[in-house]
Amino acid sequence: MSTWNSMKAAIAAVAPTLGAALGGPFGVAAGRMVSKALTGREGASANEVHKALQAADADKLVKLKELDNEYKLQMQKLGITRDKLEQLDRDSARHREIEMMRWGHRDLTPPLLAFTVTIGFFGVVIAIFFIPIVQGMREIADVLIGALGTAWVTIVSYYFGSSFNAEKSNEIRAQETL
Repeated sequence: MSTWNSMKAAIAAVAPTLGAALGGPFGVAAGRMVSKALTGREGASANEVHKALQAADADKLVKLKELDNEYKLQMQKLGITRDKLEQLDRDSARHREIEMMRWGHRDLTPPLLAFTVTIGFFGVVIAIFFIPIVQGMREIADVLIGALGTAWVTIVSYYFGSSFNAEKSNEIRAQETL
């Protein structure tokens, strides 16, 4: 896992709203806030922020949690929820793909990754059923299937939408029929 991804996951564990914002359209502002809270300056690198987070004492973690609550309130005032931040992050990837196609370019990376992960996921599932696993390797197989399963769910959500969107859609339809 890259420093950026591990830092984002670590921040999301303490400050979920700021963690969701990192990497999305509000990521720069969120990153500056986190950087200042943990390192004392806004322009720290991902590696510096990650090291500061790992070495953070209870006071800094409480400060980060308070910052997360403040950020959440600011976003609520703007009508933006954590779910909306995650949706905007997914939509920016979809929008990038649409724009590239509009200009006559086709980026094969997303569909190739989707294909590879899908084949890998179902290949491992089938292999677990038909190939005996050596003692001590079961844990590795479990981790592999968990990682591939998570990646596969993300891919399906990217291409077909998430169940969250389906639930919201059903709520809207129910309200329209009233």
